[in-house]
Amino acid sequence: MAFQPLILIFLAVLSVKADVHDEFPEWDPIHWIVESTDLITLPCKHPAYYPFNDIANNGKKVVWILPKDASYRHLSNGSSDEGFTVKKDSQDYELIIDKANMNLPDSVNGMYVCAALAQADPNDASNNIYAWYYLRWGVGLYTNVPAMNKGSIGEKYYWCFTYAWVSCLVAIVIIVLFSVTVHFRYKGGAVEESDADGVYADGLSFDEAKEKRRSSSTSSYGYRKSKDLDNSYTKV
Repeated sequence: MAFQPLILIFLAVLSVKADVHDEFPEWDPIHWIVESTDLITLPCKHPAYYPFNDIANNGKKVVWILPKDASYRHLSNGSSDEGFTVKKDSQDYELIIDKANMNLPDSVNGMYVCAALAQADPNDASNNIYAWYYLRWGVGLYTNVPAMNKGSIGEKYYWCFTYAWVSCLVAIVIIVLFSVTVHFRYKGGAVEESDADGVYADGLSFDEAKEKRRSSSTSSYGYRKSKDLDNSYTKV
């Protein structure tokens, strides 16, 4: 009876759909995080958002805005600047990032924005009001998050597992060393009452040594007293 809740939970987990986008269509199926490789291509196009669903016809002006490490430089169609190139003949206004032509390849990581100027109301052709629309791409972001990396579970969480095993081994070694130290420190057991006073180097206990010193003091006192008597008789 105790295993029935566990079985129900297991069956519920198996029944969960792998594709959550069927139940949540508002989620963007196109991932906005892009891996930072030697050659990166970023399109200024998205099938779900205006005006990027048809940027060639909807966009009156298109400008790429580079990330912070690239000084927020602006690149228009057909322009090029130190490894950043906007393809002139491309209908998608693709931005090509080539690390081989850069002095600082790590500066490519960051947020890229494709800004497009288009009509505010595309359904009203007589409307002359225009607005800027932005499509963002993140290059090389969240690299410290294992789930964002490619590969199997073991490859994604390799360093996490490594740190965990090393921490466990260090903790085990510390516990073993502490246990060994305590074991050998108190291996002899509790001190007996007869040994509480201690034993001196000559084999005598504290009480025996005290009695011996008392006897020696009495003998010395008697010797000095007899010597004083002899001296008094001699003077007489």
